[in-house]
Order: sequence, then structure tokens, then C-alpha cells
Amino acid sequence: MFNTRLFLLVVACLVFASVKAQTKKQNLSVDLGASFPFGKYADKEIKNNASGFAAIGGVSTIAYRYQIKQKFGFAVSLLGQFNPMSRKKMETEFSSKPISSQILFFTSDPGQLPPPPATGNGIVYPNWKFDTKSWFTGSVMFGVFGNFSFKQSKQLSFQPRLMVGPGFVLSPAIKGSSKTDTSAASFTQTKAKSFAVVGEVGIGINYDLNSRYFLRADLDVLTTNELRLKTITATLTTGHGRSFSDPGYSISSSTISGIGRQTVGTVNAGLGLGIRF
Repeated sequence: MFNTRLFLLVVACLVFASVKAQTKKQNLSVDLGASFPFGKYADKEIKNNASGFAAIGGVSTIAYRYQIKQKFGFAVSLLGQFNPMSRKKMETEFSSKPISSQILFFTSDPGQLPPPPATGNGIVYPNWKFDTKSWFTGSVMFGVFGNFSFKQSKQLSFQPRLMVGPGFVLSPAIKGSSKTDTSAASFTQTKAKSFAVVGEVGIGINYDLNSRYFLRADLDVLTTNELRLKTITATLTTGHGRSFSDPGYSISSSTISGIGRQTVGTVNAGLGLGIRF
């Protein structure tokens, strides 16, 4: 009798554990991947002040999901991504096109501009070299997701989702210079930051390793509202002549400031690992 009861108790525990494993409603995943910019965020022309010069970068996401029903749930995610400025493209643009004093990136609203100096207005300065930083976007997003299984495999499922939340964007500082035997120029622009509303629509695919762990692949489109980057200041300095002692040597400098306006847009692809509990 004792052995029968013990056997039934063990079977009941196994059944309970199996049901509990199958009905785990929460999961946590961590993704790492690549971030591909698009739109004016990715434009790379100095004649367009709104160009972001953003290049392919990286993205990391930590996501928590709670499944309310079999095919529906809520999610919270913490995202951080960076997109370096395209240094080579900026060097090519500056070295091949006339440079004026009225250069201020990431904005179409530079405010009151000073008159351009007599020298440096519309002159091509070759051999530009730049030291550039990266755009950074951080956000906490909230949203909903669906959960659908593949008929061909019980281990595979896909989860479309829609997320939105507050965040911030940091624009990069820019520093560059050009130098030849008879001329020199330098350009600097300060970094700036802005509050952002970040939205994301995407799909994730889970591959179950067992009842607890799963591999995950994600593909998302991320966008922000039009950012209002707090005052950006740009300074262009140009000089002509072989040396300061040259009678014909001239130097001029102009500084402008404005409120930056930019919209971040990226397609993000990542791979990660998740756990159910």
C-alpha cells in the first residue's frame, strides 16, 4: 500500500511539474545585433543640413514578456543602440565640395546666421580628416505581442509586436581639419541631446531548446519623433597663405548655433537567448 501511494505521489508531482513547465507565462531575453539606418538619418551630403551621416551600428535589447493568453501578451524592453558617423563619407564630401561658413549639421533651422567671411566662402579645401563620434539612442518601451506556433514544428514560434516608449538621443560631436601648403581649414560641432518618443514594430522567432530555454531572432523597424536637439554650435576656421609671416596670409572664422532637428530611423536585426519562468 505504501509503495502504491508513493508511486501515485511521484506521478502526481511529475504531472504537476510538466503542466507548470508548459504553462510558464513569463520570459526574459537578451539580444545583440546590427542597426541599419535609413531616411535623412542615413543621408550623407553636406549640402543637406539635415543629413545625419549615420552608418551601420549595433543594438542591444533586454525584453520581459508576460503572456496573458495563449496568443497574446504584454512586453517591456530596454534598448540601447549606436550608429557611428560615416567618417570616410564626410571626408570625401568636405574634400570635394565648396565649403562655406554656414555649415550646421542635423538642422534646417540654424537661426540667425552671420554673414559669410570674404575668404572661405565656397572654396574647396582638400585632404579633410575627421574625428567623429556616434549617435546613441536609449529607450524603455512598452507594448503588446502575439504568439503563434508553426504547424511544421512545435519548437518554432513567431511573435509580432508593437512597442512605444520614452527615450533620449545623443548626437555626435564632430571635429575635422584640412591642410595644404597654401591653405588650412578646421571645423568643429558640439554634441547635443534630446528627449525622444521611440516606436518599434517587429517580429521575433523563438526556437525552443527545452521547456525553459530558447534561442531568439528579431527583426525590427525603429523610429522616433522629430527630435529637438538642444543648441548645437559649429565653428569653421579657414586660412590662406604659406605662413603667418606671409604678407598675403589671411585667416577668418565664423560660428553659428541652432536647434538640431533629426529623426532617427533604423532597421535592427539581432540574435539572443531567452529563459521562461
